[in-house]
Amino acid sequence: RETSTLEDIHGALVAERSKKAYASGIRQVVKWIQQTNQADALLSADGSINLAAFSYDDFVRFIVWTMQNTAVKASTMSGYRSAMRNYYKVQKVPLPSQFDGDLKDVFQGLKLALIEDNPVGSSEIGTHSIRKGAATFVSSGSTGGPSLVSICLRCGWSLGSVFER
Repeated sequence: RETSTLEDIHGALVAERSKKAYASGIRQVVKWIQQTNQADALLSADGSINLAAFSYDDFVRFIVWTMQNTAVKASTMSGYRSAMRNYYKVQKVPLPSQFDGDLKDVFQGLKLALIEDNPVGSSEIGTHSIRKGAATFVSSGSTGGPSLVSICLRCGWSLGSVFER
């Protein structure tokens, strides 16, 4: 405790599991930089990402390349964004504003594009349903289940012009 540093205190805010995931994400970005022959321009002498040279546009190119060349899911790519945000913070470099604004739109579009490319039906998803919501109510001691409208809203399903009475 007496030897704790400010970095130790900041580090305590991030769970060990997240630290490992962030490190893995950064390794993937470094790997991409090397595979695309950009190491001289974007990496420091120690092999870390040089944030003075690495730009938001480079990160977007990494995401597009990853989508086109790997089977990585959108949630994993979103984790790469979190890893980069953390990397900027750890390196004490201000985060480019596009990481908060534009990149959210990029990932939303990415998720929609992946859904359109890989539509799934109930057989792939499995049975999810009202029963699970009702089981929650039953296990908590309630004798009634959730209303159909509550379930539809919770699942994000459109109800059109249906009203609950």
